[in-house]
Amino acid sequence: MMGPDMAGAGPCLASWHDPEYKEHDVDGEAGIFLQQPIAERGRLKVYESPAMTVASLIHHGAYNRLSEAYDALLKWLEPNGYRTAGPARELYLVVSQPVRQDDESYVTELQVPVAKA
Repeated sequence: MMGPDMAGAGPCLASWHDPEYKEHDVDGEAGIFLQQPIAERGRLKVYESPAMTVASLIHHGAYNRLSEAYDALLKWLEPNGYRTAGPARELYLVVSQPVRQDDESYVTELQVPVAKA
């Protein structure tokens, strides 16, 4: 449960550090945007993400179809002179509770940091 000192100012997000999709032992982070800094405690880490250039795509649909959106985004990179330059992240713009993998009403922004190839 979130206390008042952890109120987010935006959507929840996840960062995926593995360079390719994995079923097990996934290296990722869950996060929220904060209106003001809070103290770190336990496994809770607080940091400011650096500015970066990203290739972004808005996925309207279920989480179990996110791989289709990632495929389209990643296929865009090379022909347009870019390469990946860091972990991908997902911003969950529209989601309902309980979270379901097949809910087509969800809206998710995919962001892949990029650099010129």
